[in-house]
Amino acid sequence: MTIWALKNPSEEEHVAFVHKSLKKGISRFGWSYIHRCDLLQLNDLFWTELNDEQTECFKKASFLLDVEPGDWVVHINVPQYGKCTAAKVARGYRFDSAPNEVDDFRHTLQIDLGTLIEFDRNDANILPIISSRLKLQGRFWRINQLAAFEKSIQNLRTGAVILKSDERAETYHLRDSLVPLLKDFTSKIQLNNPSHSFEAFLAEIFRRIPGVTNVNEHGRHKGFGTDNGADLIVSYDTGLPITGLQKAATLVIQAKSYTDIHWETNAVDQLEEAMATFNADSGLLITTAQASEHLIAAFDKISTQLLEKGKTVSLISGDDVARFALKFGADLLLAEK
Repeated sequence: MTIWALKNPSEEEHVAFVHKSLKKGISRFGWSYIHRCDLLQLNDLFWTELNDEQTECFKKASFLLDVEPGDWVVHINVPQYGKCTAAKVARGYRFDSAPNEVDDFRHTLQIDLGTLIEFDRNDANILPIISSRLKLQGRFWRINQLAAFEKSIQNLRTGAVILKSDERAETYHLRDSLVPLLKDFTSKIQLNNPSHSFEAFLAEIFRRIPGVTNVNEHGRHKGFGTDNGADLIVSYDTGLPITGLQKAATLVIQAKSYTDIHWETNAVDQLEEAMATFNADSGLLITTAQASEHLIAAFDKISTQLLEKGKTVSLISGDDVARFALKFGADLLLAEK
């Protein structure tokens, strides 16, 4: 599939004519101001058989013979400057010999009206690389960023992008493009820290968090099944960093180095046991797998119960493990060699 960007007509009357035609399912292109310039016919002739006007028309518009059904055509600055009209091609090139009010734009492509869409090329839903390619760059040009174009069209149809008042579209799309990398990042964390080594990895991260005063790798010292649900016991200060306004607190952590989806809820029970055993102020479950609805429901249940006792718990799973590790352990993970 190819995305073809087409230069807009220079005259307002011509723009209106092309736009009206698009609404009827026909894409039109100029350089057909003479009646004997059917590209299909000219293509079968030798150059020496063409007159000057036919030669010029063929040179300017012959690319249309390469447009195939399933391709996209995008009319730049149609219906007006800064706007674009795009659609999928339903049928390849045909020459329209019937007279028309502008005596031009007889080169045609049939389009699928079900795909027709008009948009502002600077709309936040348009990915920046596509927006930059929707500025005039000649009579026609190809847009090679197919995935980005299709994502832009999908965004436009659903109104997916809603920017904050002070947010740049470029920053939004950069952040959005990094999301798949977070999944891969978490996967690499798990791959390099399987089983109980994940606890040691988290200990390295927590020792870098401001306010943490001690990290006890309790699970490693006690061994599997004898740690009372606490893989890590973290001591930290709460309150303002002013003498007399801080209070020591305890956080217990359940760490699970899992892949795919985290279904079982044993970790929730273990976290609850750890909070009771060590009289912890807060608890945290961290799993490299994506939390299932079943796990989230079990976690929300104990969260409500513990909140009534003045204690809090939190869940970090899947992509958020990468976010957490990058936020507090960037120097550890991205250190220069």
